[in-house]
Amino acid sequence: MKRLVFASLLIAATMANAVAPADFGITRNLFPVYNETDHLAELRLDAAVCALTQPGFTDVRLFTQPGGQDTPYVLEAIRSTREQTRRINLSPAKADLRVVSDQITTAFIELPHDAPPAQGLEVRTPQQNFVRNVRISGSEDNQFWRPLAEAAIFDFSQFINMRRTEIPLPANSCRFFSIEIVEAGPDAVAQLAALLRDNKRDPAPANELLKMPFHTTGINLWNDSTTLVPDALELQEWPPVSVTIAQDKRQKITEIIATTLGAPITRFEFDIPPGNFSRIVTVQVSAVRDGKPTWRTVGDGILSSTLLPDYATNQLTVTFPEQRSPQMRLVVQNANSAPLNIAGVRAYGPTYRLFWISTARSNYTLAYHNDQVAAPAFDDSAIRAALAAGEPADLWHLHPAALPEYKAPRPILPLLQRPSTFIVLAGIVLLVLGALYARMRK
Repeated sequence: MKRLVFASLLIAATMANAVAPADFGITRNLFPVYNETDHLAELRLDAAVCALTQPGFTDVRLFTQPGGQDTPYVLEAIRSTREQTRRINLSPAKADLRVVSDQITTAFIELPHDAPPAQGLEVRTPQQNFVRNVRISGSEDNQFWRPLAEAAIFDFSQFINMRRTEIPLPANSCRFFSIEIVEAGPDAVAQLAALLRDNKRDPAPANELLKMPFHTTGINLWNDSTTLVPDALELQEWPPVSVTIAQDKRQKITEIIATTLGAPITRFEFDIPPGNFSRIVTVQVSAVRDGKPTWRTVGDGILSSTLLPDYATNQLTVTFPEQRSPQMRLVVQNANSAPLNIAGVRAYGPTYRLFWISTARSNYTLAYHNDQVAAPAFDDSAIRAALAAGEPADLWHLHPAALPEYKAPRPILPLLQRPSTFIVLAGIVLLVLGALYARMRK
Protein backbone atom coordinates (compact mmCIF):
# COMPACT_ATOMS: atom_id res chain seq x y z
CA MET A 1 0.00 0.00 0.00
CA LYS A 2 2.81 2.41 0.92
CA ARG A 3 4.55 1.70 -2.39
CA LEU A 4 1.35 2.44 -4.28
CA VAL A 5 0.89 5.74 -2.44
CA PHE A 6 4.53 6.71 -3.11
CA ALA A 7 4.19 5.84 -6.80
CA SER A 8 0.99 7.88 -7.04
CA LEU A 9 2.68 10.89 -5.45
CA LEU A 10 5.66 10.53 -7.80
CA ILE A 11 3.40 10.40 -10.85
CA ALA A 12 1.44 13.42 -9.61
CA ALA A 13 4.64 15.42 -9.06
CA THR A 14 5.90 14.47 -12.52
CA MET A 15 2.62 15.52 -14.13
CA ALA A 16 2.70 18.81 -12.20
CA ASN A 17 6.17 19.57 -13.60
CA ALA A 18 5.36 18.37 -17.12
CA VAL A 19 5.07 21.04 -19.78
CA ALA A 20 3.71 21.12 -23.31
CA PRO A 21 4.22 23.50 -26.26
CA ALA A 22 0.89 25.17 -25.45
CA ASP A 23 2.32 26.32 -22.09
CA PHE A 24 4.70 28.75 -23.80
CA GLY A 25 4.10 32.08 -25.47
CA ILE A 26 6.32 31.32 -28.48
CA THR A 27 6.85 28.12 -30.49
CA ARG A 28 9.11 27.92 -33.53
CA ASN A 29 9.80 24.99 -35.79
CA LEU A 30 13.32 23.88 -36.61
CA PHE A 31 14.65 23.17 -40.07
CA PRO A 32 14.77 19.35 -40.05
CA VAL A 33 17.94 17.37 -40.54
CA TYR A 34 16.92 13.78 -41.17
CA ASN A 35 19.09 10.93 -39.93
CA GLU A 36 18.51 7.22 -40.18
CA THR A 37 19.94 6.83 -36.67
CA ASP A 38 20.03 8.85 -33.48
CA HIS A 39 22.58 11.64 -33.82
CA LEU A 40 24.00 14.61 -31.89
CA ALA A 41 22.29 17.86 -32.95
CA GLU A 42 23.03 21.55 -32.35
CA LEU A 43 20.87 24.70 -32.42
CA ARG A 44 22.13 28.27 -31.94
CA LEU A 45 19.78 30.68 -30.18
CA ASP A 46 19.04 33.90 -32.05
CA ALA A 47 18.08 37.43 -30.96
CA ALA A 48 14.35 36.63 -31.03
CA VAL A 49 14.87 33.86 -28.46
CA CYS A 50 17.03 36.08 -26.25
CA ALA A 51 14.39 38.82 -26.28
CA LEU A 52 11.64 36.70 -24.69
CA THR A 53 13.38 34.25 -22.37
CA GLN A 54 14.17 34.29 -18.68
CA PRO A 55 17.69 34.74 -17.22
CA GLY A 56 19.73 31.62 -17.84
CA PHE A 57 17.26 30.56 -20.57
CA THR A 58 15.39 28.54 -17.92
CA ASP A 59 12.12 28.66 -19.89
CA VAL A 60 13.53 27.17 -23.11
CA ARG A 61 12.18 23.74 -24.09
CA LEU A 62 12.64 21.44 -27.07
CA PHE A 63 9.70 19.25 -28.15
CA THR A 64 9.48 16.46 -30.68
CA GLN A 65 6.97 16.78 -33.51
CA PRO A 66 4.59 15.07 -33.60
CA GLY A 67 4.08 13.92 -30.04
CA GLY A 68 5.25 16.97 -28.09
CA GLN A 69 7.78 15.03 -26.02
CA ASP A 70 10.02 17.23 -23.84
CA THR A 71 13.55 16.54 -25.09
CA PRO A 72 16.65 16.79 -22.85
CA TYR A 73 19.35 19.20 -23.98
CA VAL A 74 22.62 20.79 -22.87
CA LEU A 75 22.90 24.59 -23.00
CA GLU A 76 26.32 26.19 -23.36
CA ALA A 77 28.10 29.23 -24.79
CA ILE A 78 30.40 28.69 -27.77
CA ARG A 79 34.04 28.58 -26.70
CA SER A 80 37.30 28.12 -28.55
CA THR A 81 41.06 28.43 -28.18
CA ARG A 82 42.51 31.88 -28.84
CA GLU A 83 45.81 33.69 -28.54
CA GLN A 84 46.54 35.90 -25.55
CA THR A 85 49.48 38.23 -25.04
CA ARG A 86 51.04 38.24 -21.59
CA ARG A 87 53.62 40.81 -20.51
CA ILE A 88 56.60 39.56 -18.50
CA ASN A 89 58.90 41.91 -16.60
CA LEU A 90 62.51 40.82 -17.14
CA SER A 91 64.57 40.38 -13.97
CA PRO A 92 67.94 42.12 -14.41
CA ALA A 93 71.28 40.61 -13.48
CA LYS A 94 72.40 44.12 -12.60
CA ALA A 95 70.64 47.47 -12.34
CA ASP A 96 71.94 50.91 -11.40
CA LEU A 97 69.68 53.97 -11.15
CA ARG A 98 71.20 57.40 -10.52
CA VAL A 99 69.54 60.79 -10.03
CA VAL A 100 71.94 63.34 -11.48
CA SER A 101 69.63 66.32 -10.88
CA ASP A 102 65.95 67.25 -10.78
CA GLN A 103 66.02 67.19 -14.57
CA ILE A 104 68.34 64.25 -15.34
CA THR A 105 68.16 60.58 -14.30
CA THR A 106 70.35 57.80 -15.72
CA ALA A 107 70.10 54.01 -15.51
CA PHE A 108 72.20 51.00 -16.50
CA ILE A 109 70.57 47.57 -16.81
CA GLU A 110 72.17 44.21 -17.59
CA LEU A 111 70.01 41.20 -18.46
CA PRO A 112 70.98 37.56 -17.78
CA HIS A 113 72.33 35.46 -20.67
CA ASP A 114 69.15 33.36 -20.86
CA ALA A 115 66.70 36.27 -20.71
CA PRO A 116 64.29 36.72 -23.64
CA PRO A 117 64.85 39.84 -25.76
CA ALA A 118 63.61 43.14 -24.34
CA GLN A 119 60.71 44.48 -26.38
CA GLY A 120 60.12 47.64 -24.37
CA LEU A 121 60.61 49.44 -21.09
CA GLU A 122 58.49 51.16 -18.47
CA VAL A 123 59.58 54.11 -16.36
CA ARG A 124 57.94 53.56 -12.97
CA THR A 125 56.76 56.71 -11.24
CA PRO A 126 53.79 57.68 -9.07
CA GLN A 127 54.23 61.28 -10.18
CA GLN A 128 51.63 63.19 -12.12
CA ASN A 129 51.94 66.25 -14.35
CA PHE A 130 55.30 65.84 -16.05
CA VAL A 131 56.91 65.50 -19.47
CA ARG A 132 60.39 64.09 -20.10
CA ASN A 133 62.45 62.72 -22.99
CA VAL A 134 63.89 59.21 -22.69
CA ARG A 135 66.93 58.07 -24.72
CA ILE A 136 67.72 54.34 -24.81
CA SER A 137 70.92 52.72 -26.10
CA GLY A 138 71.77 49.02 -26.22
CA SER A 139 74.77 46.72 -26.51
CA GLU A 140 75.33 42.98 -26.92
CA ASP A 141 78.76 43.00 -25.24
CA ASN A 142 78.87 46.23 -23.18
CA GLN A 143 81.49 47.66 -25.56
CA PHE A 144 79.81 48.62 -28.81
CA TRP A 145 76.66 50.66 -28.22
CA ARG A 146 73.92 51.80 -30.57
CA PRO A 147 70.82 53.95 -30.08
CA LEU A 148 67.57 51.97 -29.86
CA ALA A 149 64.82 54.50 -29.21
CA GLU A 150 64.04 58.04 -28.12
CA ALA A 151 60.56 59.10 -27.06
CA ALA A 152 58.66 61.25 -24.60
CA ILE A 153 56.99 60.06 -21.41
CA PHE A 154 54.31 62.27 -19.90
CA ASP A 155 51.37 62.69 -17.58
CA PHE A 156 48.88 65.46 -18.27
CA SER A 157 46.44 64.66 -15.45
CA GLN A 158 46.14 68.29 -14.40
CA PHE A 159 44.82 69.19 -17.83
CA ILE A 160 43.59 66.01 -19.54
CA ASN A 161 43.47 62.34 -18.50
CA MET A 162 46.42 61.16 -20.60
CA ARG A 163 49.55 59.32 -19.49
CA ARG A 164 52.46 57.47 -21.11
CA THR A 165 55.30 55.74 -19.25
CA GLU A 166 56.08 52.84 -21.65
CA ILE A 167 58.32 52.88 -24.71
CA PRO A 168 58.52 49.99 -27.22
CA LEU A 169 61.92 48.91 -28.49
CA PRO A 170 62.84 47.69 -31.97
CA ALA A 171 63.87 44.05 -32.42
CA ASN A 172 67.26 43.58 -30.76
CA SER A 173 69.53 41.05 -29.06
CA CYS A 174 71.01 43.47 -26.52
CA ARG A 175 71.76 42.44 -22.94
CA PHE A 176 73.06 45.83 -21.79
CA PHE A 177 70.95 48.99 -21.75
CA SER A 178 71.74 52.62 -20.99
CA ILE A 179 68.80 54.93 -20.29
CA GLU A 180 68.77 58.71 -19.93
CA ILE A 181 65.71 60.64 -18.71
CA VAL A 182 66.21 64.30 -19.55
CA GLU A 183 64.31 67.55 -19.87
CA ALA A 184 61.80 67.65 -22.71
CA GLY A 185 62.22 70.09 -25.55
CA PRO A 186 59.80 72.74 -26.84
CA ASP A 187 58.16 70.25 -29.22
CA ALA A 188 56.63 68.35 -26.28
CA VAL A 189 55.22 71.58 -24.86
CA ALA A 190 53.79 72.50 -28.25
CA GLN A 191 52.08 69.10 -28.46
CA LEU A 192 50.52 69.55 -25.01
CA ALA A 193 49.34 73.04 -25.93
CA ALA A 194 47.70 71.62 -29.05
CA LEU A 195 46.01 68.92 -26.96
CA LEU A 196 44.61 71.53 -24.59
CA ARG A 197 43.28 73.61 -27.47
CA ASP A 198 41.64 70.52 -29.02
CA ASN A 199 39.84 69.90 -25.72
CA LYS A 200 38.73 73.53 -25.29
CA ARG A 201 41.26 74.17 -22.51
CA ASP A 202 43.67 77.05 -21.86
CA PRO A 203 47.09 76.10 -23.38
CA ALA A 204 49.06 78.59 -21.25
CA PRO A 205 49.92 76.18 -18.35
CA ALA A 206 51.73 73.78 -20.71
CA ASN A 207 55.10 75.48 -20.05
CA GLU A 208 54.81 74.74 -16.31
CA LEU A 209 55.45 71.02 -16.86
CA LEU A 210 59.03 71.69 -18.01
CA LYS A 211 59.86 73.23 -14.64
CA MET A 212 58.49 70.36 -12.55
CA PRO A 213 61.17 68.08 -10.99
CA PHE A 214 60.85 64.42 -11.94
CA HIS A 215 61.27 61.35 -9.73
CA THR A 216 61.26 57.69 -10.75
CA THR A 217 61.18 54.58 -8.57
CA GLY A 218 62.75 52.32 -11.20
CA ILE A 219 62.80 51.08 -14.78
CA ASN A 220 61.46 47.74 -16.02
CA LEU A 221 62.38 45.98 -19.26
CA TRP A 222 59.62 43.72 -20.56
CA ASN A 223 58.85 41.04 -23.10
CA ASP A 224 55.44 40.15 -24.56
CA SER A 225 54.83 36.42 -24.98
CA THR A 226 51.88 34.91 -26.83
CA THR A 227 50.12 31.86 -25.40
CA LEU A 228 47.05 29.85 -26.39
CA VAL A 229 44.11 30.18 -24.01
CA PRO A 230 41.65 27.27 -24.16
CA ASP A 231 37.96 27.55 -23.37
CA ALA A 232 37.71 31.25 -24.27
CA LEU A 233 34.29 32.69 -25.11
CA GLU A 234 33.62 33.43 -28.77
CA LEU A 235 31.83 36.74 -29.20
CA GLN A 236 29.40 37.63 -31.94
CA GLU A 237 27.89 41.00 -32.78
CA TRP A 238 24.38 41.58 -31.42
CA PRO A 239 23.25 44.74 -33.25
CA PRO A 240 21.02 46.93 -31.06
CA VAL A 241 17.50 47.45 -32.38
CA SER A 242 17.99 51.19 -31.92
CA VAL A 243 20.63 53.60 -30.59
CA THR A 244 20.00 57.18 -29.48
CA ILE A 245 22.81 59.63 -28.64
CA ALA A 246 22.08 62.84 -26.75
CA GLN A 247 24.16 65.57 -25.08
CA ASP A 248 23.31 66.77 -21.58
CA LYS A 249 25.08 70.10 -21.20
CA ARG A 250 23.93 70.60 -17.61
CA GLN A 251 25.41 67.30 -16.39
CA LYS A 252 28.27 67.49 -18.93
CA ILE A 253 27.65 63.99 -20.23
CA THR A 254 26.88 62.18 -23.46
CA GLU A 255 24.04 59.70 -22.97
CA ILE A 256 23.69 56.69 -25.27
CA ILE A 257 20.61 54.44 -25.03
CA ALA A 258 20.92 51.09 -26.82
CA THR A 259 17.83 48.89 -27.11
CA THR A 260 19.35 45.41 -26.86
CA LEU A 261 16.19 43.36 -26.12
CA GLY A 262 17.82 40.81 -23.82
CA ALA A 263 20.76 39.88 -26.06
CA PRO A 264 23.77 38.64 -24.02
CA ILE A 265 26.11 41.65 -24.12
CA THR A 266 29.64 41.79 -22.66
CA ARG A 267 31.28 44.50 -24.75
CA PHE A 268 30.56 47.78 -26.51
CA GLU A 269 32.76 49.27 -29.21
CA PHE A 270 32.47 53.00 -29.91
CA ASP A 271 32.71 54.56 -33.36
CA ILE A 272 34.74 57.73 -32.72
CA PRO A 273 37.21 59.42 -35.10
CA PRO A 274 40.88 59.31 -33.98
CA GLY A 275 42.03 62.26 -31.90
CA ASN A 276 43.42 63.20 -28.51
CA PHE A 277 40.95 62.51 -25.73
CA SER A 278 40.23 60.44 -22.64
CA ARG A 279 36.77 59.93 -21.15
CA ILE A 280 35.27 57.79 -18.40
CA VAL A 281 32.29 55.73 -19.60
CA THR A 282 29.75 54.00 -17.34
CA VAL A 283 27.61 51.04 -18.43
CA GLN A 284 24.11 50.67 -16.96
CA VAL A 285 21.12 48.37 -17.44
CA SER A 286 17.43 49.11 -17.02
CA ALA A 287 15.99 48.25 -13.61
CA VAL A 288 13.09 49.02 -11.27
CA ARG A 289 13.68 50.44 -7.79
CA ASP A 290 10.92 51.31 -5.31
CA GLY A 291 8.39 50.78 -8.07
CA LYS A 292 10.06 53.25 -10.44
CA PRO A 293 12.17 52.64 -13.58
CA THR A 294 15.84 53.43 -13.04
CA TRP A 295 19.33 52.43 -14.16
CA ARG A 296 21.78 50.08 -12.44
CA THR A 297 25.53 50.37 -13.02
CA VAL A 298 27.25 47.14 -14.12
CA GLY A 299 30.66 48.35 -15.32
CA ASP A 300 32.84 51.21 -16.45
CA GLY A 301 35.92 51.89 -18.50
CA ILE A 302 37.96 54.57 -20.24
CA LEU A 303 37.68 55.64 -23.86
CA SER A 304 40.99 57.09 -25.01
CA SER A 305 42.79 58.05 -28.17
CA THR A 306 46.20 59.62 -28.63
CA LEU A 307 47.42 60.95 -31.93
CA LEU A 308 50.92 62.43 -31.55
CA PRO A 309 53.79 62.46 -34.07
CA ASP A 310 55.64 59.55 -32.38
CA TYR A 311 52.87 57.98 -30.31
CA ALA A 312 49.36 56.77 -31.12
CA THR A 313 46.81 54.75 -29.13
CA ASN A 314 43.17 53.89 -29.67
CA GLN A 315 41.10 52.31 -26.87
CA LEU A 316 37.43 52.53 -27.77
CA THR A 317 36.10 49.37 -26.12
CA VAL A 318 34.45 48.82 -22.74
CA THR A 319 33.91 45.31 -21.33
CA PHE A 320 31.76 44.14 -18.42
CA PRO A 321 30.07 40.98 -17.04
CA GLU A 322 27.38 39.53 -19.29
CA GLN A 323 24.08 41.42 -19.22
CA ARG A 324 20.71 40.55 -20.75
CA SER A 325 18.68 43.73 -20.48
CA PRO A 326 15.93 45.25 -22.65
CA GLN A 327 17.87 48.52 -22.75
CA MET A 328 21.39 49.58 -21.83
CA ARG A 329 22.69 53.06 -21.06
CA LEU A 330 26.21 54.32 -21.72
CA VAL A 331 27.20 57.53 -19.95
CA VAL A 332 30.32 59.32 -21.22
CA GLN A 333 31.69 61.89 -18.76
CA ASN A 334 32.81 64.99 -20.67
CA ALA A 335 33.64 67.17 -17.63
CA ASN A 336 35.04 70.45 -19.00
CA SER A 337 36.01 68.99 -22.39
CA ALA A 338 34.03 69.17 -25.60
CA PRO A 339 31.68 66.22 -26.30
CA LEU A 340 33.14 63.49 -28.49
CA ASN A 341 31.85 62.97 -32.01
CA ILE A 342 30.31 59.53 -31.37
CA ALA A 343 28.80 58.10 -34.55
CA GLY A 344 27.44 54.94 -32.91
CA VAL A 345 28.16 51.84 -30.84
CA ARG A 346 28.39 48.13 -31.61
CA ALA A 347 27.42 45.44 -29.10
CA TYR A 348 29.10 42.03 -28.72
CA GLY A 349 28.51 38.98 -26.57
CA PRO A 350 28.55 35.17 -26.49
CA THR A 351 26.44 32.86 -28.63
CA TYR A 352 24.42 30.22 -26.78
CA ARG A 353 23.51 26.87 -28.29
CA LEU A 354 21.60 23.70 -27.44
CA PHE A 355 22.89 20.16 -27.92
CA TRP A 356 20.56 17.17 -27.91
CA ILE A 357 20.30 13.64 -29.30
CA SER A 358 17.96 13.82 -32.29
CA THR A 359 16.08 10.61 -32.94
CA ALA A 360 15.84 9.16 -36.43
CA ARG A 361 13.45 10.96 -38.80
CA SER A 362 12.22 13.36 -36.08
CA ASN A 363 11.25 17.02 -36.26
CA TYR A 364 11.53 19.48 -33.38
CA THR A 365 9.88 22.64 -32.08
CA LEU A 366 11.56 25.19 -29.81
CA ALA A 367 9.24 26.68 -27.16
CA TYR A 368 9.96 29.61 -24.83
CA HIS A 369 8.48 32.72 -23.13
CA ASN A 370 6.99 31.50 -19.85
CA ASP A 371 8.03 33.28 -16.63
CA GLN A 372 6.29 30.70 -14.41
CA VAL A 373 7.91 27.47 -15.56
CA ALA A 374 10.69 25.98 -13.44
CA ALA A 375 14.17 25.34 -14.80
CA PRO A 376 14.42 21.92 -16.48
CA ALA A 377 16.09 18.98 -14.75
CA PHE A 378 17.22 16.66 -17.54
CA ASP A 379 19.33 13.54 -17.54
CA ASP A 380 21.92 14.87 -20.00
CA SER A 381 24.61 12.23 -19.44
CA ALA A 382 24.25 10.76 -22.95
CA ILE A 383 24.60 14.22 -24.53
CA ARG A 384 27.67 15.09 -22.48
CA ALA A 385 29.23 11.74 -23.30
CA ALA A 386 28.77 12.42 -27.03
CA LEU A 387 30.30 15.90 -26.63
CA ALA A 388 33.25 14.53 -24.64
CA ALA A 389 33.86 11.93 -27.34
CA GLY A 390 34.07 14.69 -29.97
CA GLU A 391 31.08 13.43 -31.92
CA PRO A 392 30.19 15.89 -34.73
CA ALA A 393 26.82 17.60 -34.39
CA ASP A 394 24.31 18.36 -37.15
CA LEU A 395 23.50 22.07 -37.14
CA TRP A 396 19.76 22.78 -37.07
CA HIS A 397 18.18 26.18 -37.72
CA LEU A 398 15.17 28.09 -36.47
CA HIS A 399 12.54 29.46 -38.79
CA PRO A 400 12.93 33.27 -38.74
CA ALA A 401 10.92 35.30 -36.23
CA ALA A 402 10.46 39.04 -35.85
CA LEU A 403 11.87 40.79 -32.79
CA PRO A 404 9.27 42.07 -30.30
CA GLU A 405 8.77 45.78 -29.80
CA TYR A 406 10.48 47.32 -26.79
CA LYS A 407 8.07 48.16 -23.97
CA ALA A 408 9.31 50.49 -21.26
CA PRO A 409 8.67 49.25 -17.70
CA ARG A 410 5.65 50.88 -16.12
CA PRO A 411 6.09 52.46 -12.69
CA ILE A 412 3.97 50.84 -9.99
CA LEU A 413 3.50 53.79 -7.65
CA PRO A 414 1.61 56.03 -10.12
CA LEU A 415 -0.80 53.13 -10.72
CA LEU A 416 -1.50 52.85 -7.00
CA GLN A 417 -2.03 56.61 -6.77
CA ARG A 418 -4.86 56.65 -9.33
CA PRO A 419 -8.36 57.27 -7.82
CA SER A 420 -9.82 54.38 -9.83
CA THR A 421 -7.25 51.99 -8.35
CA PHE A 422 -8.10 53.18 -4.84
CA ILE A 423 -11.83 52.65 -5.46
CA VAL A 424 -11.25 49.10 -6.72
CA LEU A 425 -9.05 48.21 -3.75
CA ALA A 426 -11.52 49.73 -1.31
CA GLY A 427 -14.32 47.69 -2.89
CA ILE A 428 -12.33 44.48 -2.51
CA VAL A 429 -11.65 45.26 1.16
CA LEU A 430 -15.36 45.90 1.80
CA LEU A 431 -16.33 42.62 0.13
CA VAL A 432 -13.85 40.69 2.27
CA LEU A 433 -15.02 42.39 5.46
CA GLY A 434 -18.65 41.73 4.52
CA ALA A 435 -17.96 38.04 3.98
CA LEU A 436 -16.18 37.77 7.33
CA TYR A 437 -19.04 39.56 9.10
CA ALA A 438 -21.64 37.25 7.54
CA ARG A 439 -19.66 34.17 8.62
CA MET A 440 -19.37 35.45 12.20
CA ARG A 441 -23.17 35.92 12.46
CA LYS A 442 -23.89 32.31 11.49
